[in-house]
Order: sequence, then structure tokens, then C-alpha cells
Amino acid sequence: MKTFCRNYLYSVLVLYSVGLLVGCQMQKRYGAGVTPDSESTNDVNSADKLTVEDPLISGGAVPASFESDSSMQPMHTSENDALSDDKKISKWQSLPEWVLFQPVKFPKGFIEKLVLEGQRVEFKSEDGTELDGRYFRGVRPKHIVVFCHGNGGNLGYRCERMEQLQKQHDVAFFIFDYRGYGRSQGTPTISGAIADGRAAVRKAAELANVEPSDVIVMGRSLGGAIATQLATEFNSKGLIIESSFTSFKDIARHHAGWGHWMIDKSTLNSEEAIKAYHGKVLISHGADDKTVPVEMGQRLIAAANHPKLFYEIADGSHHDSMPQEYKELLKEFFDSYGAVQPINTSVRR
Repeated sequence: MKTFCRNYLYSVLVLYSVGLLVGCQMQKRYGAGVTPDSESTNDVNSADKLTVEDPLISGGAVPASFESDSSMQPMHTSENDALSDDKKISKWQSLPEWVLFQPVKFPKGFIEKLVLEGQRVEFKSEDGTELDGRYFRGVRPKHIVVFCHGNGGNLGYRCERMEQLQKQHDVAFFIFDYRGYGRSQGTPTISGAIADGRAAVRKAAELANVEPSDVIVMGRSLGGAIATQLATEFNSKGLIIESSFTSFKDIARHHAGWGHWMIDKSTLNSEEAIKAYHGKVLISHGADDKTVPVEMGQRLIAAANHPKLFYEIADGSHHDSMPQEYKELLKEFFDSYGAVQPINTSVRR
């Protein structure tokens, strides 16, 4: 019995340290406002600085500056577009979820420059939880991408990269905070985060005036697992995964040994989910990733259907910036589609 208790406590401590490693290392190494998800390594030390309130789209209202361009106006998604909302959403965290999610609440991470770059969007999850997002639209974007971020920080830490990606590829990006992160309400759970992702895809489709299946889903680390679930459920036309794991159970086994017994094998099992996905897949992974071993990325691409592409970043770790070659692959990925067209041009006021 003593051995069991000792091993149990050891597993809890290891799991928690892993969560802190993935979720908090960004703040120690990069400073607030810049994260491993961004493509900059400059420190930003103004995490608590917030002097202006960013513009807000609430309930789908159209910013005046968007109304002159009919290429991407909001729409009402039909009931047929939505997935079933009767899926059970947990309100309470399990111990593994407490370890997995490492949120940072507003205002940390929301520095003035990054707040102003994206259009703020408030929307609701399937169970009515209030969520916060940012819409990086550009002038005439060719596609709309929903970005699912990792388990630490909040969307404020990723806005710089969203702005860069939008400008580099002429693609609109919608990034959101899972419940419990940033300004989003609630407590983060796996079922809740997936439900929040569904709501984000629908909201992005509404903002871009396209079908939810026209939304490309992109995710990094934990976000890659959530993105895989969303792409499979919505039959999305594209899926981009960066440095993600095969399943929650696998990554727990990798870091905490026998403590993985606390996690069901179906929980965030991307290796199984991706088998049911039939759109285009791009997966990237650092060859020297100690947090999520590159072998997991290789297993994901092996399980995926064609068309698919795997890009291994030589000497890349879990928190490194993306090299130029990867940016070129992203461009090829986006250019492989014809520009998405809006369903209608009506302006909802």
C-alpha cells in the first residue's frame, strides 16, 4: 500500500511538472507577449501593460471598416452546419486535466500592440460559456483558418504570429481562448476545449461567410490534438498540425511512466481520429523535441490519409520558431486550394 501511494504521488508530481514545463516555459524563456508559437525570440516585458480596450465584434456584428468589402461578410450558419450540441461537457477538472491545462488569465499576455492588431470577437461555446477570440482578416483573404493554441498562456501570446501568418499568406486567421484562458470564462476541461473549438469553427465560418467545412483548422501541441478532432467532425478541407502528440495517454506515459493509467486511451487520441479525416494534412515536428517526441508526429502522419505531407525540423525543439522552409510549405498548402468564396454578400446589422 505504501508503494502504491508513493508511486501515485510521484506520478501526480511528474504530470504536474510536465504541465508546467509545457505551459510556463514560454514565459521564462520568451517573456510575456512572445511565445514559442511566434516567429520571434525577442523578449517582451510588458505582460501587465494594457492601456487601451481593443475593438470588439460582439454576437457577430460587422465592423464598419469591413462593410465596404463584400468578399467576406458574416452569415448565419444553418442548423445543418452545426454538430450535435448534446455532447456532455464536463464542468469539473479531473486530475490529469488540472495538470494538462496551464491557463494565464487576462490581462497578462495582452500587451497593447498585440491587442490592437486583431479584431476582438466575443462568442459563446455550445453550453453558453462566454469565449474570447481575435480575427486577423486582412483585405481580401483567400481562406479562413482557425488556430488552436497550446496548453499554456492565452491567445495574447500568439497574436504576433497570427498577424505574421495573415500577412505572409493573405489568409484570415481566427484564434480563440479555451474556457478558463485569457478573457474566456469557465474552467478548462478536455470536453469543454473541444466544444469551444467547435464554436470557434462556426464563428469563423460566420465571420468569413463560408461553410464550416471550408474552414482550415490549425493547431500546435495540445491545439494540434483539438484541431484533429475538429477537422474530423467538420470534414474540414485542411488540417495543419505542429508538434503535437498521438494521444493524451501516450504523452502521459512518455513523461509520467505508469501514471498514464489515469487517462482513458480514447482521450484526445489523434492517431485514431485522423484516420477518419480525408482532407489535406500538413504535419510538422522538431527532430529534437523532448516535450513531444518526433516519433509521435511520425505516427500521426503514418495514420493520416492522403494527401499528406510531413516536415521534420532538423534539430528543432518543441519551442523553436518555424524555419523559412516551413513557411514556404505553408504557402504551397494554402495555394493548393482555390480561393474560398462567400455564400452570400448580405450585411447583417
